[in-house]
Amino acid sequence: MDDSELIVRRRICFPFVGDSIGGSQISTIALISALNVSRYEPLVVAHEPGPLAGYLEKRNIVFEDLPLKAYAGSGFNRVAQVAHLFMATPVLWRFLRQHKVSHVHTQDGRMSQTWGLSARLAGARFIWHQRVKYTPSRLTRHTMRLADQIVCNSNFVRTALPLHLQADAQVVDNPFDTVRIESARAPQSGMPKKSTNCTTILFVGNLANQKRPEIFLRAADLIHAGLDRPVQFLICGRDRDQLQPGLMALIKELGIADIVHFMGFCDPIAPWFAASDLLLAPEVDEAFGRTLVEAMLTGTPVVASNSGGHKEIIDPGRTGLLVPPDDAPAMAAAAISILGDDVRRERMSRVAKEEALARYNIQSHSAVMMDIYDKLSPINHQNRSIASRPEGRP
Repeated sequence: MDDSELIVRRRICFPFVGDSIGGSQISTIALISALNVSRYEPLVVAHEPGPLAGYLEKRNIVFEDLPLKAYAGSGFNRVAQVAHLFMATPVLWRFLRQHKVSHVHTQDGRMSQTWGLSARLAGARFIWHQRVKYTPSRLTRHTMRLADQIVCNSNFVRTALPLHLQADAQVVDNPFDTVRIESARAPQSGMPKKSTNCTTILFVGNLANQKRPEIFLRAADLIHAGLDRPVQFLICGRDRDQLQPGLMALIKELGIADIVHFMGFCDPIAPWFAASDLLLAPEVDEAFGRTLVEAMLTGTPVVASNSGGHKEIIDPGRTGLLVPPDDAPAMAAAAISILGDDVRRERMSRVAKEEALARYNIQSHSAVMMDIYDKLSPINHQNRSIASRPEGRP
């Protein structure tokens, strides 16, 4: 067999801290599952035990445990931050060389800052995926320069980058398993079903200040008072910032304790959207707005804050409603309006679903990302590729 018949596979390393599950991890795992395995071999790395491990195991994704003592960016001062970077770099450099990694594709700030230098030293291409609004820091600014390609999940994120990096940064929409989400159905037990007798309104996101759960609760109080039928409010997400005690006190103060329910982390989330009548998304400066797309794909209407990446997803009046940020009365009024107009709600949901299916499917996302991998040829072709024979060949 001629060497030209060998298939060159690139080994793409996807490092994660492992201590959390959020939109960036979900999006990346969707990409990993959609990669062309004849051309790319994903190498998933987790540095800490935590919820990510169970999420990967549930999806039959093999991963490497690689404990680290510290990450770049952690520490209380610049000296500690830089020291942590240089502590991690030799460990990661050896790992990359040993596994003949051709590309390192990071998904969050800690991993991007920690892996960039070792990727460069090991001769691997470095893709920095910016999934949150850029926060200025000297370490981030310098480590971001190491990237061969910066990818942003929205134009809102791209335009927050330093000016000298914006032109070459590429915007790529987050991916979704549109087939699975679109066909989601509520299980027989353990969660509510859509009912003509009771309206279900959903909040999805880890309980953090940026997600504005307090605005959701204040809007819930106004919706309950203004809607002419029973309503319940479900909150799906982990209490990341220890906000639940304060939120419970607010619920008691508002007198809505019997209609608000904390459901914790809900996986898979699609059936919860399918079982709900409306998504309220009050978060501000959201880089993308993953929950909006998931709701659209299940035909669930959306009322969201007119902030951040939301403005790139929702076409106001066509695919959802946008209201001023931190304005609970406006959010409640929009919710009551759309819930009270069946014809408008059904039309809006249909158009939103059609557009989400066309724009956010995993096939389109993976095609763009694989094109980026291909354009960033490994620096050392001989040592950064894995040659394999076509299936069925000796």
